[in-house]
Amino acid sequence: MEGNTHGCLGSILYNMGNFKQARKYHKLHLEIGRERGDKTGEENAYCNLGNAYGTLGVFKKAIEYHKQYLSIAKELGDKAGEGAAY
Repeated sequence: MEGNTHGCLGSILYNMGNFKQARKYHKLHLEIGRERGDKTGEENAYCNLGNAYGTLGVFKKAIEYHKQYLSIAKELGDKAGEGAAY
């Protein structure tokens, strides 16, 4: 639940245009997902981090995060996630 809360806060900040602060919360979400073995949480965090970095114009980093997103989506059999990552 804690990881999802960080993800939600990151999404709210992203929607408010505070992309740097959003990254902070999405990174926390990612850390918690990794610690707990929550692949879906990791998948969501990678997606959101990729979006935040892309919006900030840090495209190499955005691509790295979206590639991780794609990898986990494939691992989970998440076809919608795969499509979104591409």
